[in-house]
Amino acid sequence: KLKYARIWGSAKFDGQRVPRDYVLQDRDIIEFHI
Repeated sequence: KLKYARIWGSAKFDGQRVPRDYVLQDRDIIEFHI
């Protein structure tokens, strides 16, 4: 079960937590916490 994800790239802030329905962009880096 996914607790949360963090994203670098298209998010407003680097390392921002995003909801599971967040739409990814090319070159985004995702960190999953399970």
